[in-house]
Amino acid sequence: MTTHKTLVQAAVDVSDLELGKEIAVMAKECGADLIEVGTPLIFENGYKAIGEIKKAVGDTPVLADFKFFLAMGLAERAAAEGADYITMLTGYNEFLIEDAIKRCADNHIIPVFYPFSKPEELGVLTARMIALGATHFFNHRYAPMGDPAGQDNLAVYKALSPEIHVTITSDDFPEAVDSARAGADCICFGRAIHTPDREAARKWIRAIHNVN
Repeated sequence: MTTHKTLVQAAVDVSDLELGKEIAVMAKECGADLIEVGTPLIFENGYKAIGEIKKAVGDTPVLADFKFFLAMGLAERAAAEGADYITMLTGYNEFLIEDAIKRCADNHIIPVFYPFSKPEELGVLTARMIALGATHFFNHRYAPMGDPAGQDNLAVYKALSPEIHVTITSDDFPEAVDSARAGADCICFGRAIHTPDREAARKWIRAIHNVN
């Protein structure tokens, strides 16, 4: 019998590079499976932020959180700096989706797609992306965000294919733990570690790992 393990992605969502490295190392030491080089860190410091964080955390996988539509240039530069994954926004342009998948494959990194759609169109868009070869997705648990009465995005993804990898981002602790129980492959959190708070990091990481 195979046990499903929910991974933990620690988002380093600060703009100061030295603080970012400190937070990244702390998150790794507390057991995070994946370190996210957050959008503010990249925008403030450029591509070098990816390389500096990668050097700081060594063999722990790193995700560059660009949240941009075009992979051209991003995939090559991110890979050169040591990224293992990049987050891409995506809409209905099949050429851009296919291009992102190819460029990332050529550079040995994995694109994680954040679909940009109306909630009711998420299933249709994701199904088209899966048909094009997309395997990793990123989203909030609910739409509207934080509203359990709304659409359960995780359920939409899992109904399409049990083979895809779904990261749920949440800074609400009960929601994050519940998402792990509901089958999310990875939980991303960041607000609790805007400072190098080991107690908070351990609380989140242990709780999510202990779900399994």
